[in-house]
Amino acid sequence: MKRREKELLKLIKSLSEKTKSFSKPKLILIGGYALRAFTSFTRYTRDCDFALRKGIGWRIDKLKEFLPKDYFVEALEKRKTYGFLRCVKFVKYDKLRIKVSVDFMEGEIRGRDEKEIILIDEKMIDNRRYIDIPIADNFVNLPVPSYVDYFIMKVVSARPSDIRDIATLILDNGIPKGVSRRIKEILPCETVKYLVDKYRH
Repeated sequence: MKRREKELLKLIKSLSEKTKSFSKPKLILIGGYALRAFTSFTRYTRDCDFALRKGIGWRIDKLKEFLPKDYFVEALEKRKTYGFLRCVKFVKYDKLRIKVSVDFMEGEIRGRDEKEIILIDEKMIDNRRYIDIPIADNFVNLPVPSYVDYFIMKVVSARPSDIRDIATLILDNGIPKGVSRRIKEILPCETVKYLVDKYRH
């Protein structure tokens, strides 16, 4: 995991340079690494996840060009309202080949279930803030979502690791303000809206 994180650190620094500090296009760090912005608890995570608003054309196509040449496309999906890009690289560690991956979600953050949809709206991007995130014994200035948006992402995902993260977030920060209002803005599925609001209570 440490070897993977060192490789991701190089990737993130390169991506920061190519995107003008994650401003062209405007990206937000989500997933496990963004957790480090909200709590002192850190855990290793297998990949690095970014989200961005849907643009005219596909911004993920441009991001693909920004990645180092030793990364290759493992998955690319373009639908009407969202796009997904996963790029990977294999690095050697002793006799092992370690997979390093970075994911980009454009327009929507999609879960495993078709109802697990979070809209990446203008407010989500405008409310991002830059935080120094510890990665591989370095601190990198990265844009993360607001606490309420990140909290909703975790509750919608609700994998076992997410449940642990939610408990840590609540312990350190409490329930975010405005969560009921924000649910209505970024969760299009009524069933998921209800479950997230119920979980909050």
